[in-house]
Amino acid sequence: MEREVDRSHRVAGRRWRVALALAVLAARAAFAIGPIVAAEVDADLLAYFAGHYELIGRAAGGGVAYSGTMEVTVDDGRLRLVRTIGTARSTGTARVEERTADRIRILTVDLEGGPTSDRPLEAWCAIGSDLDNGPRLTCLVRPRGVETDRPGLEAWFWEETPPLAKGTGR
Repeated sequence: MEREVDRSHRVAGRRWRVALALAVLAARAAFAIGPIVAAEVDADLLAYFAGHYELIGRAAGGGVAYSGTMEVTVDDGRLRLVRTIGTARSTGTARVEERTADRIRILTVDLEGGPTSDRPLEAWCAIGSDLDNGPRLTCLVRPRGVETDRPGLEAWFWEETPPLAKGTGR
């Protein structure tokens, strides 16, 4: 009788170790994939963002409030940005990534500095839509690589699709 009990414990122990090993391998595979970036995202999603936006924001650290415009174009499978605040213009790029355990799509932005910062900026934007189904983005903005408890905030309000994107049927 003792041998049967010992054998069943050994079999149960092996199953547990196999299940644990499979779980570890699955987790490694999931994290090795990494975020999906713009090159892997279909052209329709990128074209959705093309257009002119009014923007309002507040600089990091509770800084000055500002307003301006943002022009987003699709160029060779990438999003190109031109941000204008007052008379100052800065350029940048954006890409769609999937983040969090739920793989939520966000827009990750890199911009030159400008009137709100003398350093390059990085932003993470939640993707939404307005009542006309145009994109509406709300972003956390900070100087690149600077940890802060009070990132800047920026909201982009879609105005219209630029002529180039209108001609593509999107």
